[in-house]
Amino acid sequence: MVPMEDCYLRRIGLSGAPEDWGPEPAESAGERLAALVAAHQAMVPFENLALHAGEPASVDPVVTLAKIVTRRRGGICYELNSALGWLLQRLGWRVAWHAGRVRGADEKYGLPLGHLALIVSAPVVSAPTSSTLAGERWLVDAGFGGDAICGPVERLVTGLDGPEAEAVVRDPDGVPVRYLLETRCRPLSDFAGMAWWHSTSPVARFTGSLVCTVTREGQRITLAGRRLKITCAGPAGGERQLVSERWIEEEAELLGIYRETFGIELDAEPVQRQSVANGSPR
Repeated sequence: MVPMEDCYLRRIGLSGAPEDWGPEPAESAGERLAALVAAHQAMVPFENLALHAGEPASVDPVVTLAKIVTRRRGGICYELNSALGWLLQRLGWRVAWHAGRVRGADEKYGLPLGHLALIVSAPVVSAPTSSTLAGERWLVDAGFGGDAICGPVERLVTGLDGPEAEAVVRDPDGVPVRYLLETRCRPLSDFAGMAWWHSTSPVARFTGSLVCTVTREGQRITLAGRRLKITCAGPAGGERQLVSERWIEEEAELLGIYRETFGIELDAEPVQRQSVANGSPR
C-alpha cells in the first residue's frame, strides 16, 4: 500500500520522495516549503460545496485526508490547513496550530477560532553536524480563501512572541491586516466546534454562498455559483485586477469547469441549501 504522504504529494502534483520535501537541507528549506504550499494552492481548491450537501467541515485527519487526497476534493480553512499540517508533520516539519480572527469587509474581526493557520519550523536537532537552522519559523496558510500565505514569521507576523494575546498578520508588503493570530498554539481538536459552526450556522459566511477557487500561474480562478471570475494580482497592497468574468448558462458547461479546472467530479450542479432548523445543517 502506498503511504498516504506519498499519495498526498502526488495529489498536489509533486514528484520525489517525502524526504525531498522535508526541512533538510536547511539552506533551501524555505524555498521547498513555499513550493509545496504553492502546489497545494494550485491543486486543492478552497471550496464549500460539501457542506451544502450536508457534509460539515472536520479537522480530523482521517476525514480530511479521505476527502482531499482520496476523493480529490477541497475544503475550507479547517480542512485544508489541518490536512496540510498533517502532511508537513509526516515530512519532518514541526507544526503548531494557531487560531485566527479574520478581518471582514466592515473592518471588524470575526469570532475566536474563526480561522486556522500554521506556524511551521524545522525540528531542533542537537547534533552539531546538523545543518538545521533552529528557531526559523514560517507562517503557512493554505486556507485563506484564494490566497496562500507562506513566509517567514518575522516578515508577516507582528507580535507573535510579545505579551499580547493576539499577533497581527499582514500582507508581505505590510499594508493591510489580514487577521489577528493567537500567540499561543492550540491542539487541533480545539477547532472542531468552529469548523462545525461554519458549516451549519445561518449567519456563517460559508453557508450563504457556493464558492470554489484555486490560484495557479498568477491567476485566481473562482466559481461562485454560476459566475466564473478570473483575477490577477494588482499593485502592491492594492486590489486584485479583473481578467474576465462571465455567467455560465448551461449545467453541462458548469460541471465541465468543476471537472477540468478544479478537478471535482460532480453528477449535478451544487445547490445552496436555503433553510436552517434548530441549528441543524443547511
